[in-house]
Amino acid sequence: MGDPSTLLCIQCIINHATITDIIISVGDFNLPNLKWQFDEATNGYIPPNVTSVHEQILVETMFTISLRQINSFVNCNGRLLDLAFVNLPEHLDLVLPPSSLLPVDNHHVPLILLIDKCCDASPLQDVRDDERNFNFRTCDFSILNNVLGDVDWEVLLQDGSLDEIVATFYDKLQRTINDHVPRRRPSSSSSFNKPWWTPDLRNMRNNLRKFRKRFFLSRSDDDRGNLRQLEASYKVLLQSTYENNMSRIQASVKQDPSRFWDFVKQRNSNNRIPHNVSYDGVNAHNNTEAADLFATFFESVFSKGSPVQRHDCYAHLPSYDIDLPDHFSTSEVLKALEDLDVKKGSGSDGIPPLL
Repeated sequence: MGDPSTLLCIQCIINHATITDIIISVGDFNLPNLKWQFDEATNGYIPPNVTSVHEQILVETMFTISLRQINSFVNCNGRLLDLAFVNLPEHLDLVLPPSSLLPVDNHHVPLILLIDKCCDASPLQDVRDDERNFNFRTCDFSILNNVLGDVDWEVLLQDGSLDEIVATFYDKLQRTINDHVPRRRPSSSSSFNKPWWTPDLRNMRNNLRKFRKRFFLSRSDDDRGNLRQLEASYKVLLQSTYENNMSRIQASVKQDPSRFWDFVKQRNSNNRIPHNVSYDGVNAHNNTEAADLFATFFESVFSKGSPVQRHDCYAHLPSYDIDLPDHFSTSEVLKALEDLDVKKGSGSDGIPPLL
């Protein structure tokens, strides 16, 4: 599992996954010398003793694509061979089964993976479903250059109007980028990174995970009742910490306005429709109903009629004759490209200067 080809396959799966997908990579990576220690900041296990090239490739690749290692069960020899990399560690658990279905291999511990689909779908989850940025800094530009160099641009761009030729050029370029430039997945929207996440909430979350494991193994009515009670307490504390954080932001507007604007900036960076939308006593149950409520709210400030087009104003616009060259030399184009600042962001076409 630790060879580069396998890691490349995992990277390919990541590139084609959406932000809402749960990604799990489990198997024998055959790196018994790694010692995994739990890290609260990432809510997963990290190895502090990376030494070999294979260990370094594995750790750097998995952590770069926002996967966390959650397995800590060693085999009878005290070694951890089977690793479990996931993208949402707060919603997945590994437990030992009460009994195995097949004879147990001394080198590999039988495991059961629990997936918690009851995610905290409240105003606490700020994720843009379509947010997958291209990571040009990790792109293999030699491959990209070869692919673009093999294109017969003179044949591809010889027909059509100027607008059609430009559209054809960008279409071919975008297809090449989609196929050969890796994507940078945003870090999982873990609750641990939220400003209202308190130590008490963290401890209760950890206890909740332990109770779920206990109930899964025992299936007793007492553990079921304790689990349900703890789940209810966790939801109450989660909501209260969020509301307390909002109250603190509102109360500190005059004394600390930067805190308020940080919150506004965070909210504005999210383009998704809120989970809970209501207006005038009506609750939306899906995105279409939410959009209708927004339309109803803003109905008083927009007109339903079509705007009247006036062409007579065009006659009073001044005209200019601009002497533009009809040909640019290769050296002029190269000079313009060399003057680009690769540290700048993309323009309106989405193509970064680095490319």
